[in-house]
Amino acid sequence: MADKTIFYFIIAMVISFITMAIPVQMDGNYVTLIWLCEMVVLTWMTKKTNINTYKYLAYGLSLLAFFSLWHDWSNYSYFSNNTDTTLAFQPLMNRYFLTSIIGTGVFGFVWFMNKQMLSSTLSKIANVFLIVFGLIVCYMAFANEIMQYFNIQYKLSETNRVGDYGYDWTDYDSAWNSYSGLWMIIYSMVFFSVLGWLSIKKFTNTVFAYICWSLNFLMLLIGVTAGFAIISDLKMEAVNDYSYSVITTWNYNSRYLFVPFVAMMIFMIYQYRNAEILKKIRPINFWLFHATILAVLSNELSHITTMLHLDNYNHYSKVAFRMGYTVLWGVYSMALITYGIMRERKTLRFIAISLFVLTLLKLASDAMSMTMGYRLIVFIVIGIILLVVSFMYQKFKPLLFGKDEEKKEIEPNTTTDETN
Repeated sequence: MADKTIFYFIIAMVISFITMAIPVQMDGNYVTLIWLCEMVVLTWMTKKTNINTYKYLAYGLSLLAFFSLWHDWSNYSYFSNNTDTTLAFQPLMNRYFLTSIIGTGVFGFVWFMNKQMLSSTLSKIANVFLIVFGLIVCYMAFANEIMQYFNIQYKLSETNRVGDYGYDWTDYDSAWNSYSGLWMIIYSMVFFSVLGWLSIKKFTNTVFAYICWSLNFLMLLIGVTAGFAIISDLKMEAVNDYSYSVITTWNYNSRYLFVPFVAMMIFMIYQYRNAEILKKIRPINFWLFHATILAVLSNELSHITTMLHLDNYNHYSKVAFRMGYTVLWGVYSMALITYGIMRERKTLRFIAISLFVLTLLKLASDAMSMTMGYRLIVFIVIGIILLVVSFMYQKFKPLLFGKDEEKKEIEPNTTTDETN
């Protein structure tokens, strides 16, 4: 027994010395790959020998491998330094991407094996870090490729120009930077949506579900703000005919590539709304669900209005915001009140009333800056909506502010009394 202990101790010391010698003798992603291989070997040896020393060494190597991967990702900038290295870059077929994919698999394997050996608090903490490291590496593997591809396209769009007074300068097609940001948002939406779906369908960990919900909430917020802002910038470049941008139909139609992914995020919020594991934040998901739908509809209204009047883009953009949004929000709030009464859902009715108050405040703020014709149209539409809401309020007042739960409890008792 003593001989075996000494033997295993010597193996651990040899592995430690090899680990320290690797970065001295090698460079680049080869260091990362060898450390990843050592992680697998040490985890497998722990499983076979039940010696915790190997497991602790694997934990230490996981930190080294993760930060080594992070250092490898900084080398992506090498490909965009000059034209030769730019043209030499092959998306998804370069050593940095392959190393990241291998790293994702190794972290996943070690996490799976470690789950079967949770003998101490340290093992449980390490298990959390292993899955976090694996998810970060998986996310960055494709994120780096997307950013690098569009960065290279931006560099390749270099154009040398000479001014009227003999000064020369270099222009780049700025649309590539916009596309880079847009595709990063799309990729992040897909990644966190899949993660969110797994958190409520496959796993039962409440903390993990709340983390995924927070990430999805963040991406939805980024999508309806930064995402639509990027799309608007692309359209503005086409409308104003920027000389340093190559104008294509994508400047106008990129929104129809983006909107389905926003719809996917809305669907995820709907899934969260119905998930039992996240029932505490169900009201928040109700508000978020309808706020996002309204944001998408408002943006689509602006797009349609401006596309029909490209010759006077700025004017009709203001018309859409001042008049179009007011009418749209009023109609949407009325539809929500009607639906909330029909389905007996108190939360929907409160959302609709809050939105209607916001609409009236916006109307009061924008009314003085409208022309008389637009002001008249908006006041007529809002007046009609107010009349309808007032009628519904008078007719359904007990239901509008009553408790739906009490109504459902009273009905069975009434039926029972009548039967008796």
